[in-house]
Amino acid sequence: TLRTRDVSELTRRVETTIRGFDGRIDQSSSSDRSGYVTFVVPAAQFGDFRSEIESFVNSRFLSVNVSSQNLLSQKLSIEEQQEYVENTLIQLRDDRKQLISSHTSTSRSLQNQIDAKKTEEVSLRAEVTNDPNRQTQITNRLNQLSFERSSLESQLANENAAYKNKLASIDEQIKYSESNLSLVKEQDQDLLDTVATVSGTISIN
Repeated sequence: TLRTRDVSELTRRVETTIRGFDGRIDQSSSSDRSGYVTFVVPAAQFGDFRSEIESFVNSRFLSVNVSSQNLLSQKLSIEEQQEYVENTLIQLRDDRKQLISSHTSTSRSLQNQIDAKKTEEVSLRAEVTNDPNRQTQITNRLNQLSFERSSLESQLANENAAYKNKLASIDEQIKYSESNLSLVKEQDQDLLDTVATVSGTISIN
């Protein structure tokens, strides 16, 4: 708080000084009897800035109140959150790779079995014989192959459906975690910006 005979003039000097120290003015007001300026300045320049402001009036017309806040616990908390989210993302991406690998292997195996059944069916249908016993064997085998192929095709369809659902679920979790990571990084940057600055209000009466 500064006490002066010329509030408007001193308010202007304060504003000029804030800008001169690469600061930011968030609010400013001035009248004949009182004024105030809410500001933010770089922490590295706060000492020189404070000395400059205090030189504007005699010490008996000046009162100063400076307080600080220990943000270490917040910083540690944010770092822990970031580590947790990053580890979650690593695990989810590994799960995604394993899911794709497992699905590729399973579906390839099922498709190979289906193709083998089809090949055998084609071969049996192409076989020409007048032997009643052989004809019966071929018919029975074709029926069996048809049943086995239908079962394999059903397994493949179920595998594809389950894979699609699981992949969508993992992708959604990854998207959510990536969004969380961005938010945590923003919080960290905001905290660093806070640590790097000093905010306050100068009242002129």
